[in-house]
Amino acid sequence: MPLQASLIGVGADAIGEPIAEIRVSGNDRTRKDYILLESELEVGQIISLQRLKFALQELRDTDLFTNIHMQTERLENG
Repeated sequence: MPLQASLIGVGADAIGEPIAEIRVSGNDRTRKDYILLESELEVGQIISLQRLKFALQELRDTDLFTNIHMQTERLENG
């Protein structure tokens, strides 16, 4: 099965904003800290399409996943 990867859930309003929280869901095989290490995403970084595309490619290169989906969500406090 080919790898499915998507940035479709990334809202334009998130670009230029700092990452406040990173959640990993739907993963049963790989530790969250390993996923974050491979993606090179960190809380506090400014979100850019280039950074997210890089993170997506880094995760693709691990060959550990069949589906990678990134999305942004506006938190109540901004």
